[in-house]
Amino acid sequence: MTDPTLSGRGTFLHDTVYVNISGHVWELASALDGYTETFTQMLSTFHVSGPTAGWKTFTNTAYGYTFKYPNDVDSDVYGNEYGKQASVASSVGVPGSLVNNVRQSALFSVEAANPRYSNPNDAALKLSLKDFATKVWEGNKNDKNPNIPNKEVGDLTETTVAGQVAYSLTVTGSFKDYIGDGGYVLNEEHTYYIVEYGGNKYLLWHPSAQTRSKAILSTLTFTK
Repeated sequence: MTDPTLSGRGTFLHDTVYVNISGHVWELASALDGYTETFTQMLSTFHVSGPTAGWKTFTNTAYGYTFKYPNDVDSDVYGNEYGKQASVASSVGVPGSLVNNVRQSALFSVEAANPRYSNPNDAALKLSLKDFATKVWEGNKNDKNPNIPNKEVGDLTETTVAGQVAYSLTVTGSFKDYIGDGGYVLNEEHTYYIVEYGGNKYLLWHPSAQTRSKAILSTLTFTK
């Protein structure tokens, strides 16, 4: 039978309990006749630490979110807003590793979309989440930079981030920001997520191939 205390992931088979957690099957113990109920209660206390167990926690108090990041990152989360610490900056990043003294792409970045210098294109921030995401996607899809001829932009896809509806796309070559007056070069494919919470729109991004980046994303929560 299936063990209800493990949300359908535990199964009794030939008096042995097998539990599937995150794709891994665990053989826990034998379920002896007459002790099934007691054993089921014991199973309810069973816990397997995930890949982010013991990681550091970063909190941005100004824009209301928190996430975990690896302990072995060689420096703290940094802010990309002049004169502000990461805990209150509108844009932050988890530094990538150093390879031959060259800093690799940030493991994970978050930017709270804000009006910039009263730019008329800031009207984009008043769009619905889907329309805003579409604007970002179209801006990159139509971006023709002769210096980056091999730029590729994936489809815009609806997904979820921190329990909220979000939109994602993959980009290689370079990224053009939502205002349309700036951008930056990418040295590998990145996945971007666009999500809204508490009236703020957020852009999140990370190298697509980095499993640790995806683990960081899985820990993101909004706090206000």
